[in-house]
Amino acid sequence: MDSEALFPRLEFSSGARAEETARRLARRRAETGESAEVRIILRDGSVAGVFHFEGRRALVASA
Repeated sequence: MDSEALFPRLEFSSGARAEETARRLARRRAETGESAEVRIILRDGSVAGVFHFEGRRALVASA
């Protein structure tokens, strides 16, 4: 798994585990207000899917 925010590169034994982790990290990033994109790329280089996670900041009510 490659990410501008991660170093070193993460390696997974299965594509399903890599996709699950990528989506989880993207959701967490979106929760902090930063948008994220997950691209699922197969071993042959073809794109199997692209998922967008829009950044959203929690609204805090002031008293």
